[in-house]
Amino acid sequence: MQASLLENIRRAHGRSVPLIGITTSDPSAVVHLVTETMEKHFQKMKTNGPMIQWDIMRGVLPLNDQGGEWIRDMLSGNTPPADPSSPLAAALNSKQSTDLCVNDAVKFLEILTQFPEGGIAFFHQAHRWLIGESDMIKVICQGIANLRNEFKSNNRLLILLSSEIAYPPEICSDIMAFDDPLPSEDELRAIVKKGHQPSIGGEIQEIKVSLEHENRAIGCLSGLSHFAAEQAMALAVRKNGVDTSMLREIRRSVINQTPGLKVYNGKETFDDVAGVEYMKGFMTRIFKGKRPPNLIVQIDEIEKEMAAVDSDSSGTSQDQLATLLQSMEDNNSNGLIAYGPPGCTKSFLAKSSGNTFGVDMVQLDLGGAKGSLVGQSESQIREALKVINALSGGNAYYIATSNKLKINSALMRRFTHGVVFFDLPTEEERTAIWKVQIKAYNISAQNAKKIPKAEGWSAAEIRNCCSLADQFGCTLLEASKDIIPVSVSDPESINGPRSIAYGRFKNASDGQVYSKKWDDKKVASPTGRAVTNLDD
Repeated sequence: MQASLLENIRRAHGRSVPLIGITTSDPSAVVHLVTETMEKHFQKMKTNGPMIQWDIMRGVLPLNDQGGEWIRDMLSGNTPPADPSSPLAAALNSKQSTDLCVNDAVKFLEILTQFPEGGIAFFHQAHRWLIGESDMIKVICQGIANLRNEFKSNNRLLILLSSEIAYPPEICSDIMAFDDPLPSEDELRAIVKKGHQPSIGGEIQEIKVSLEHENRAIGCLSGLSHFAAEQAMALAVRKNGVDTSMLREIRRSVINQTPGLKVYNGKETFDDVAGVEYMKGFMTRIFKGKRPPNLIVQIDEIEKEMAAVDSDSSGTSQDQLATLLQSMEDNNSNGLIAYGPPGCTKSFLAKSSGNTFGVDMVQLDLGGAKGSLVGQSESQIREALKVINALSGGNAYYIATSNKLKINSALMRRFTHGVVFFDLPTEEERTAIWKVQIKAYNISAQNAKKIPKAEGWSAAEIRNCCSLADQFGCTLLEASKDIIPVSVSDPESINGPRSIAYGRFKNASDGQVYSKKWDDKKVASPTGRAVTNLDD
């Protein structure tokens, strides 16, 4: 947890801010660090303040000695609830159980009316109790609202811990909301340095890790919560150091559980990309420049999200897109929009860029980050962006792909490197693509002796032809008979983007403003004509 968040909590407590909301994927770590920080503060100020927490399974638990004393007083009846006739009072006075408020958030809020001056209480998984239309949720919201003025009067603080930002309108304006950042580089370094190896006899043996190995391990832990990073280290530590390959696999698995995020694990490089020479050169200059990105973020088919913005009456899509663009602005992130017909190397270029320049690539699915509950979609996109910022150190490069672009001024302002048009490959590019794919699929010289002319084919269709030839054990010309290119089946998906790009966007092949003429009445042949020499 960053020092700024801890400082904000200390200030809130000292200045009578009664309600705080913290969005975190690791509530236990938040509770531990806040408790540790506030205990030191109490000692420095020579004051006492009870600290407690509540969760649905364990009920009320003490976090310091003063919190334990208060709980014991409540259970003994020395500090009865405000209403002696309440069910809670009867439960406490019966002294039949030491489980205080298990599975009862309403009772917890009720006893907080008797919480001593200077006390701090944590409410775990608060979002589960605040979203919905049930009578119980309405009572809990009212209970929190009632505590606002009572807590403000004598420096008491209620901290709502949640994995999602989802506060109902009745109380959202009363809650000071903070986001718990993922561990910083210094915090991850401390976790790595604490790495240990248990011996067969159970005795803990400290291990020494070189600075180079340490830095590599830190890179593999970025994007994980404090707890997840500790657990990953426990699994990956070895007698002779740290198994970074295991750390990467653990991180990939954990990040893939984040709604809307997926770590790409392919092996493609620019050697596997034929054509689009301008874009390969442009990306090379980006990564060889003064501020090379630490992460590539690919957003597929962003036009779907743009369409949703217009059709979504709930405002969810607008909020998600606004959150994404704001995050890009806050981090001064650059990016571009790869626009063009389907199968024309847009996504392939983004995926291969990561491996070419030795950086991770994650795929951000805005639709996959949507949730069914109020406020859940915004919360999940914020969580995904928090992971992205942790992985990249605030230096990510965004590549959005689109088949049917709708120009949006806000989108264009943030994707600062503009729109690049990916057209169907030229004859020269098709020849290069054939060579790459024939090699990739290990097509025999005999089966590759004759290849389709493939006029009007996309790069994906050439790859599919080679895949079929490999699968069937036949010649490329024979395999081409099973290919119907999009330029034949759906010519508008080709000509529509061309008409939009004409005179407006750079061509991915040569970097010039796209000005290619085409005949929208002419369609390609599914098989084209054969050539006998690939080098012709």
